[in-house]
Amino acid sequence: MLLKRVKNKGLIRDFTSRNGLAQAHRQLFQQVCQQLPEQNRRVCAMSSAGSGEGRSTLAINLARIAAKETSAPVLLIDADTEAPALYKVFDLSPGPGLSDVVADQATIDEALRPTGDSGVTILTHGNEPLGAVTLAESEKVATLLESLRSRFGWVFVDTAPLLNVPGAAAFARRADGVILAVRWSSTRAQLITQAGDKLDTAGANTLGVVLTQRCFVIPSYIYRRL
Repeated sequence: MLLKRVKNKGLIRDFTSRNGLAQAHRQLFQQVCQQLPEQNRRVCAMSSAGSGEGRSTLAINLARIAAKETSAPVLLIDADTEAPALYKVFDLSPGPGLSDVVADQATIDEALRPTGDSGVTILTHGNEPLGAVTLAESEKVATLLESLRSRFGWVFVDTAPLLNVPGAAAFARRADGVILAVRWSSTRAQLITQAGDKLDTAGANTLGVVLTQRCFVIPSYIYRRL
């Protein structure tokens, strides 16, 4: 994994971990804390150019690490209007969730649900149809995020892919910071640039890029010793 600035391409820190993903995510969380130091400004969105970049996994793991590393409650929001799936990970029904709250079909307290991970609460996408443009332009979403900032120490948001869903970048702007997930040795540089440009144009606070699903090749001489 690697956290890297999008705008100036300057390396913040290479924390590729050969000691396990947990340590890598812990180091990433520490960097995010440095980027978002204000206690009431800790809504962090996960974004990506396309699907299959490891964005959702990143959001889940950061939420779990945050719950372990801090004493404050942590919220995980599924705002992926293209293919919401976080409820499946935690073996929950799709709703009520974010879309139901925005459509006034449920209250936020009815929609918030425990995940089974200590300290982590989830707000699933929900049952109501909800487009990324609506999500980005809804003042109710802005008010909701503001109220959630006061209730949770950290809020991690899984968003829709930037290049697949119009309005995804505009919604990411509502977060206090955005991490761009990029699949190692798979996502084309041109697509990464386009995704970064979309975030910049929308006025999002891009914290950096995280390389996901990196594979380490075991040298042949080690195989011979196994």
